[in-house]
Order: sequence, then C-alpha cells, then structure tokens
Amino acid sequence: MDNRNKNMLALPGIFLPNNSTIAILSYKLLRMLDYDIDVLAMATEDDDSLKENIQSDPLYRKFTINLAGEYRYAIFERSNRNILKLALNKRKYYKQAVKSLKDKNYGVVFSLSVPNFSHMAGYKVKKKKKSIKWVASFSDPIKDNPMVEYNRKEYNSLAIKAGHFFMRKLNDRVKYQKVAFKHADLLVFVSEEQRDFMTQGKKELIEKSVIVPFTYIKEWPIYKKIIETQNNPGNKPKRIVHLGNVYGARRIDSLIEGIIITKKKIPDLYKHIIIEHYGNMEQRQKKLIEKNGVQDVFIAHERIPYSQTLDIMSKSDTLLLLDVYIDEDKLQPFMPSKFIEYLLANKTIISIANHKSPIYRHLKDTKHINVKPNGEDISKALIDIIEKDCSVKNNYEMYENKRVIRNTLIREFEKLER
Repeated sequence: MDNRNKNMLALPGIFLPNNSTIAILSYKLLRMLDYDIDVLAMATEDDDSLKENIQSDPLYRKFTINLAGEYRYAIFERSNRNILKLALNKRKYYKQAVKSLKDKNYGVVFSLSVPNFSHMAGYKVKKKKKSIKWVASFSDPIKDNPMVEYNRKEYNSLAIKAGHFFMRKLNDRVKYQKVAFKHADLLVFVSEEQRDFMTQGKKELIEKSVIVPFTYIKEWPIYKKIIETQNNPGNKPKRIVHLGNVYGARRIDSLIEGIIITKKKIPDLYKHIIIEHYGNMEQRQKKLIEKNGVQDVFIAHERIPYSQTLDIMSKSDTLLLLDVYIDEDKLQPFMPSKFIEYLLANKTIISIANHKSPIYRHLKDTKHINVKPNGEDISKALIDIIEKDCSVKNNYEMYENKRVIRNTLIREFEKLER
C-alpha cells in the first residue's frame, strides 16, 4: 500500500448521529486514525442529543458522510417484511460502495457488523480493487451465534420460527463472516472471548486479529456530565438501572426469581430498591414481570434518547448488566456496550453473568458485584445493595478512546502500511 495514501472508505451501514450502538462504535474506532474518511451510510433517524457531542468534537470534521439507501428497508424485521425493498436497498448500498472507487483512490476500506451486509460491501470493494487493505470489525458473531441457537430452541410459534428463519437468511448470512475471515487484512474484535469464540483458535485468523475494547471519548460533553455528576446518598429507595435491550437469551427470568426470593425476606422490598429498565423488551419478558407480581419493584420503560439514558444513569445508585445466558461451560462472545458508560458513573455495577463471559472477566477482583444467573445468588446481591454504599472509584481512564486506539488500531494500521 502507498504510504502516502491516507484515504479511507468506511462502510458501517449506519453512522452518527444515529442513536445505535453500532453507529457510535464505528465512530469511536475510526476517529483517531490518521485518514481522511469517506463514510457510506444508509439514511436513518438522527438523535439530536448526539449532535451536540459530535459538533464539539474536532475529529468529526475529517468524516465526509454520503448516503445510499434506507436502513429501515435493508433489514428484515417485524416492521419491514418487504423483501423486494430489502434487496433493492442492499443492492443500492453495494453498488455505491464499489462506485466510490472511481471517485477517489482509497488505501483502506472498513466494514462493521451489524448490519452484517456491511462486510459484503467491503468484500465487493476488495474484489474490485485487490490492492486495497480491508479492515473488518465485529461487534457480534454471525456464524454459530449462540443467540440464534437459543431462539431456535425456545420459540415454538411457527410465525416466530419463520421470522427467525428469514432474519437468519436475509440479515445474518454466514457468508458475511466467511468472506471477511478469508479476504480481510485485519479483523477487529471487542473482547478476547469474542475473538476466541469466532476464530476457534485458527492461527491464521488470530495472527491478523486485534482486540479493541469499548471506549469513551473524554471530550464529549455527554461523558463529562456522567463523570462530574455526584452521587445522591439520600436517594431512597435505591435505584437499580438497566439500560439496553432484553430479548432471546438476554433475559430476566433469573433476575425475577431473585426478586421473588428477596420479597419473601423483605415484604416491603419496593421501599428499599426499585429496578428500572430502559430499552426494548420483548413481550414474553414483560409478561414475566406481571405474572410473578413484581411490577412494584421492576419497572420497564421504553427506549429513550441517548442523552436521557446517560442522565438516568448518573442519577441511579446501582447499574445492572444482563449478560446473554448460554451454556456456562462455553465461551460467551457478547459484550454489553453500556459497560464503559457504567464505569464512568462510578456506581456499583451488578453483573448477572456466567464465568466465561467477558463481563465477568472485566469485573472480577473489583468492588462490583458478579453473580451467576441464579435466584439465590441474585437475592443475596440485592440485599447487599440495600445495605452497602454503592459509590465506587473506577479506573475508567484505561478505556479512554485516544489511549486505546493508539495502542491497538493505530499500531495495526501502521503494519498494514508497511
């Protein structure tokens, strides 16, 4: 690769100021790199609360964002079952990605899952221009995804099974991972567990892999606010807050079991703790709350704007992380994206996770609470939260964006340029 070629084509599928984990992750991965970056994204809804942060970030200026297609029509889901529109929007994205090569001489192409078809766009660009360096980043596994296996076993409705079948065939095609593993020059993973799960220890894949954990951008006003907000020791009952989605194998059955056990010990539990969930939650999980009569302790709210989630986080007493619960003897490749924001808040984190999870590894040997998805253990943790001072001092500086990227991606890109 020509060392003077500092042009990158980024194909994340969705990008800021869209309020999604993937859009934010893409920006955090790329902002510190010494490249002029043309982003090809799909049209999405913007989150106004994120605009303030990117407008105050001088590194955002090196991104030129172009749009091709609409994301809402490119993914098969309950609100979009129009396969023709899906195919047309994906085709529009692929076509524009390849066409971009005529407009500029790019040295690097970057793709990110989800959406997984971003990797197919990266492959088509690499196929068209073999000299280009392809960096493929993964936030979740595509092939042998444990969440898919769980859904296959747990959901008996023919309609739901058909929906999962089409989602797998149209959204999460194994081919997307295979072409990236075979043809990409660099593979980026969020944790050691994810890398080991996906590569299955294959030497040729591990050798071209790098781990880049989730980070925070200390210059962003939204993160400064979390860090500077003081705890409110007079806040009663204590607020345990969960931010994120609950679906499939990321479920709340063991948490509800723990609440039920705790209510038997403390009948007026609602006076001592309130658990608040903010985000999408599938209907079968919502029904568990009502069926077990714990709605006085467990309150489920809908998804809210990014800035509001961080404000709620800073006003909480304790922060809850729900892992993806698969066989506890197998590697768990998923990493909750809110982990870094949780650290910034300097509140006790209660993590419900098995021992082979990246969350367990990150929080073990700290003052935070790590419990398995077991009702008795969760009950003990809830009582511990009632009785303890929930403020902590986290070493979150180790996850600061500039620091992490300088020691990971920047070094790998320097190797690519040699």
